[in-house]
Amino acid sequence: KLVYIFSQYSQLARMSGFSGIKSLYRSMGTKVPPQNLRGHGLQEQTGMFSCLHPIVRGESIDSAIQEAQNSSPQYRARGTELAESEGIRFIPNKTSPHNITSTPCFQAAAAALSYQSAVDNCQSAQFLLGVMLWKGIGVYRDLPRAVGFFERAALQGHARGQYNLGWALLNGRGAPRDEAQAAAWLERAAKSGVMQAQYAMGACLLLFLQSMTITYYKMLIQYNTIPYNTMQY
Repeated sequence: KLVYIFSQYSQLARMSGFSGIKSLYRSMGTKVPPQNLRGHGLQEQTGMFSCLHPIVRGESIDSAIQEAQNSSPQYRARGTELAESEGIRFIPNKTSPHNITSTPCFQAAAAALSYQSAVDNCQSAQFLLGVMLWKGIGVYRDLPRAVGFFERAALQGHARGQYNLGWALLNGRGAPRDEAQAAAWLERAAKSGVMQAQYAMGACLLLFLQSMTITYYKMLIQYNTIPYNTMQY
């Protein structure tokens, strides 16, 4: 059943065009050193996850942030107050006049998104605000707060928010590492069609199969059922 689930996730990711699936297939033929399975996390076991990154860029994200810049001035004014009440700090224009992330237009977008997040409980606004906090666009970079907004969006069913939250928990970025919760959020995102999450779930399942295989080999060796020199990693 696990092999079937893994093949389904990996096939979805491959059909979606995610290039990282190639490294996963290559990894299927590699040997896994047994010392890497002694209480270490998923990230230490393999390089399968090295091609995964949070979703914080793309045309759809850029256009959504640009659209937020054109919101009502009334929303922006109220949004600035709401953002500051949550500890979000705007980048002053004088800090870096040549840095486009500190221009008033991005500050206006962050303020408008803060208003939509707090007043309308808009999951898309919460996700975008998380992106801006993660990258430091118009506001000072703040990973813990970014993860907090990803979580708000994820709880409402935002697929990319679920993936970003799972990625942060898996890597311990902006939140304490929690692989069980990370797998749960990545699975939700995978079922919603996020190809990076589909790849991650396939990798997790493959690691589980490898770990179980080595565990049973060790049990066989311990009870002298098979000779040590026949064991393959």
